Amino acid sequence: MKQEAAAARRYTPKKILIGVLGIVLSIGGLLYAFNGVEFSQLVETTSRIRVAPLILSIVAYWAGVVVARALLVKYLLRRMGDLPWIRAYRCLGIGFLANNVLPLRMGDLARSAAMAKAVGIPFSTVVGGVALERMLDMIMVAVVGFLAIQVAPLPEKLDVLRTFITWSGIILGVAFVLLIVIARSKMEKNILGQSRLGQFIWSYWLKFSAGFRALQDFKGVAIVMLLELFLWGCALAHFSWKLAAFDLPSGIDHSMVLLTCLGAAVALPSAPGYVGVYHAAARIAVSQMAGVEDSVAVAFALFSWVIDIICGNLVGMVSMIFEGMKFGDLKRVGDLSVEPAE
Repeated sequence: MKQEAAAARRYTPKKILIGVLGIVLSIGGLLYAFNGVEFSQLVETTSRIRVAPLILSIVAYWAGVVVARALLVKYLLRRMGDLPWIRAYRCLGIGFLANNVLPLRMGDLARSAAMAKAVGIPFSTVVGGVALERMLDMIMVAVVGFLAIQVAPLPEKLDVLRTFITWSGIILGVAFVLLIVIARSKMEKNILGQSRLGQFIWSYWLKFSAGFRALQDFKGVAIVMLLELFLWGCALAHFSWKLAAFDLPSGIDHSMVLLTCLGAAVALPSAPGYVGVYHAAARIAVSQMAGVEDSVAVAFALFSWVIDIICGNLVGMVSMIFEGMKFGDLKRVGDLSVEPAE
C-alpha cells in the first residue's frame, strides 16, 4: 500500500530522536570500549587469532543460524504465501546489509519489503511475521541470559542485572502467550468504531496480526520453538568457536554470557552496524573472563565486529544481485513493498 511505503520512508520526530539517541549511545560505547587501550596492543593481540576455529565460527553462523532463521521465516509466512527458502535466505542477507549501512535499524524493514515482494502479500503482514520473529529472539536471549547467570554467577553489585534478566524473561513469556491467544482468536469484528481512522487502524491490525498465524495450533508452536532452539544452539556454537579463535575461554558459560551481552546491545538504538554498542558489550563480556586483559577483550570486540560486518555485507550484496536490487533500493525501503491482495 502506498501509504505504508510513505510511512516507511518518512523521518518523523520520533525516528530522528531515536537516531540521535543511537549516535550518542554508539559514541559512548566506543569511548568505553577503547578507553585505556593502545593501538599497538590491538595489533599485537591479532597474533592470537587461530584460523581454523574462526572459519568454524563463520560456518556455524551462516550455515546454521541464518539457515535456521530462513526456515523459521519461511514457516512463519507459510499461511500467507509460499516463500522459497533460498529467497528467505537472500532477504535476510539484504536485511543484514541494510542494518550495517543504514540508520534507524532499517534492516528489518528492508527484508520485510523484499519478502513481501517475493511472496506477493501485504507488507504489513510480513512486518507482523518479522515482529513475531523478533519477539521470539528476545525471549531466547532472556532464556540464555537467565541460564548464563546460573552457570556464571554475577558479582553482588550486579544483582540488579540478575533481577532485570529474570523479569524480562517473565514479561516476554507472558507476551508470547498473548501472541498465541491472538493467533488463535478470530478477530473479524471492528472494535475501533466505523470512523475512517478506526477502520484504517483496524484494517492495518488485521494484516499485521496475520503474521502470527503460525502459532494457531500446537504443531505450529512446537515447530517454531524447535527451530528457535536449533538456531540459538548454532549461535552458542558460533560464539564458542569465535572465542576459541582468539585463544579465549570458550566454554558454554562464557558463550552464553557473550551471547546475552551482544543480544541486549544490538537491540539498543545505535549507529549503523551497531557501532559502539557491540564493542562495549563484547568488552564487558570478555573482560569478565578469568585472566583476560582489557587489550585482549577490546581486540576481540573489534575484530569480531569487523568479521561480522564483512561477512554480512558480502552476503547482502550477493543477495541483492540475485534479487535484482541495487544499493539505492535500500534507501527506498517502502518502494519495495507490494500492493496487498484484497
